Amino acid sequence: MNHTFKTTAFFLFFFLFSTGTSFSQNYGQIFSKSEANQDFGAVTSTITITTSQLQNVLNKTANVLMFRIKDSNLLVLGDDRNVLYGSTESIPPADVYKVYSKSKINELIKSGGTNTVFIEQRENALTITIGEYTLEMGADCPPWC
Repeated sequence: MNHTFKTTAFFLFFFLFSTGTSFSQNYGQIFSKSEANQDFGAVTSTITITTSQLQNVLNKTANVLMFRIKDSNLLVLGDDRNVLYGSTESIPPADVYKVYSKSKINELIKSGGTNTVFIEQRENALTITIGEYTLEMGADCPPWC
């Protein structure tokens, strides 16, 4: 009985560990701009940056970027909620940011093909649009940080 318990516990641990690492850091999905407008609603506010500014911020993190528009200002955090762009004030742990994988943002930059990046606040979503493509379906941090 003790051997069966150890074997079961080992396989359970292995399964949980492998699924946790395989699904981690894959935040975001790219949609056409028209799909995003239809599925996620109208843009209520926009902050514009260049693709080179976004690329510079991407180069400062290994896995994710987290976005938030607060008081008409863009705040961008990297791994471990380190401030990479915007205010240098401390970030309250309860502030919710939208998390996107670095790989998905790079894919959006390549697909978009323009030098202008729109960080868009919609009624219930924060999206990133470049050209005719929009990144959405990111995770919230917290709780998924």
